[in-house]
Amino acid sequence: MIKGHLLNPDEFWGQYVIPTISRNDPAFKEQYYWRGDIWGPTNYLVYEGLNRYGQDGTALEFAEKSYDLFESDWQRNQHSDENYSPWGGTAGGDPHYTWGTLLCLIPLEQFIDETPWDGLRFGALNPPKEAVLSNVRWDRHQYRVMIGPNRTAIERDGKMEIEANAGVVFRDYRSESVSLSFNIDTVRPANVTIHDFAGRPTTMTVDGRATKPAMEEGGAIIVTIPAGKHSFVGTWNQPKEHNESH
Repeated sequence: MIKGHLLNPDEFWGQYVIPTISRNDPAFKEQYYWRGDIWGPTNYLVYEGLNRYGQDGTALEFAEKSYDLFESDWQRNQHSDENYSPWGGTAGGDPHYTWGTLLCLIPLEQFIDETPWDGLRFGALNPPKEAVLSNVRWDRHQYRVMIGPNRTAIERDGKMEIEANAGVVFRDYRSESVSLSFNIDTVRPANVTIHDFAGRPTTMTVDGRATKPAMEEGGAIIVTIPAGKHSFVGTWNQPKEHNESH
């Protein structure tokens, strides 16, 4: 469905996405309300679906296009529209409508999000440029997320927690007092640096197979993760200073 329909420029893909009926539908030329206009709630639900099924590359493009659509009228008129034209700008309805800002929530969730199926998720798959999102509150902690083509990193309560030398997506990130686990999606091999773990790791696995750190320096360990989607689990022989799970 993604390749044949969503990414098909004759149907739903284009500079701005996504129209509520396909571009080759006979009713599309009418551009009347739900016949072709773009709506914040529709985009948000499609984006959530892309993330849920791990379509990270498409999700990033979709987020960028949604943000660009919102900015096309915000920069000119400071409108948060009820709906938008598939060519950009306002399409009709109320020019100050709350759900128009869902188009901005989409790119924010590219940085960091929490879902029932993925737990804590952060990062973007091979983004074209660097960006930072600060002051994110979740589960009694404050986060700062950095993304870019050559770096993905997260700080928790002012301390660097984990980083990679590539644009990657972390999912189901669980940091306990003596363990760390996550799933990761990366388009190229990535060195993942795990900070602030006291003591040496007792076990480390990638996709269930035992592995060893590529390097250890200054209380941090570096693990090499191959390209693709993988899982990591590590346990440590001493608790970290911050004892709460997150």
